[in-house]
Amino acid sequence: MATIYYWYVGTLTKDVYDMAADNLERGEPGDIKATLALFESNVEKARLALQSLTEQKLLDNWTMKVGDKVVLGPLPRGMVSRGFLFNHIYHHRGEMIVYLRATGNKVPGMYGPTYEDSVNSVS
Repeated sequence: MATIYYWYVGTLTKDVYDMAADNLERGEPGDIKATLALFESNVEKARLALQSLTEQKLLDNWTMKVGDKVVLGPLPRGMVSRGFLFNHIYHHRGEMIVYLRATGNKVPGMYGPTYEDSVNSVS
């Protein structure tokens, strides 16, 4: 999830995004402080990329490549933003919730109380 927000830059500011050309520093997976710093940095980059959008840019075609291979597109950037960026984050957040519950950890509330909060308040 820490790296997905960096994709906003390539998706929202470039007409062709080559993921093979990204040299994004990921750090060690076990270093939570580095991962959180990467997440915060990429969220800020995503905010700036979102602020650069215009209605016309959302209609313009966009393509994702890995080297010479086209893996997505060309498609309207607005469609890609919803399907590739936003839905991808929802998917991984869902995976994280399943992992947290399966390992006995508390799921943080995002839009209000979680299931665990409502069950615990009734008990």
